[in-house]
Amino acid sequence: MSIALQIGPLAFQVTLPSHAIAREAAALYQDYPKPDFAGFADCRLAVRYTHSWRGWLGQQITVESDAPIPFTPLPAHLAIVAAEMGMNYHIAMGLNRLLLLHASGVARDGAAILFSADSGSGKSTLAAALALDGWRLLSDEFGLVEPGGDTVWPCPRPVSLKNRSIDLLQTLAPADRFTRRYPGTPKGTLCYMRPPVDAITGMRQPARARHRLPAI
Repeated sequence: MSIALQIGPLAFQVTLPSHAIAREAAALYQDYPKPDFAGFADCRLAVRYTHSWRGWLGQQITVESDAPIPFTPLPAHLAIVAAEMGMNYHIAMGLNRLLLLHASGVARDGAAILFSADSGSGKSTLAAALALDGWRLLSDEFGLVEPGGDTVWPCPRPVSLKNRSIDLLQTLAPADRFTRRYPGTPKGTLCYMRPPVDAITGMRQPARARHRLPAI
């Protein structure tokens, strides 16, 4: 079963391995517009059950795409995590016209702030907390910046929360904004938070960095 998604500047078509997993993904993306791309998508990927000797280790899933995705198979209960990883990979490899920073970002009154940091340092947690306190979420993973300028383009994906951050954010938002927890990922236990609706409705509205980046 496939779902179509418009996320920032990209249209995705994502195929999931079962109706139950597709319903889980549809619930996570329930607030997002559905693109009418008439068979065309910027990014196509499929999460499938593997059929190999790895099955002896328990049922596993893998991500397939038109572009090679260098991920090893994951346990089958991590199908949503695999789809999210595949979509992040497409964004990282496909938006070549923009400067991509490994950063979360928020905006207020048209001004953007990006938080660039190593994985696990809390940039997603900070951006999610600010988004629940009146800031517009731009992204929890990528800062999309026009080269040589100060324009920051939104790409508001579900926020990936890890380990202790999950309990923290669940004190700030209703329970129905969160997925179930996914234990056993390479980064520990994950949970995804649906962005506030204003982040999604405003995902075609760029913001301006407070300090202009130098020309590239």
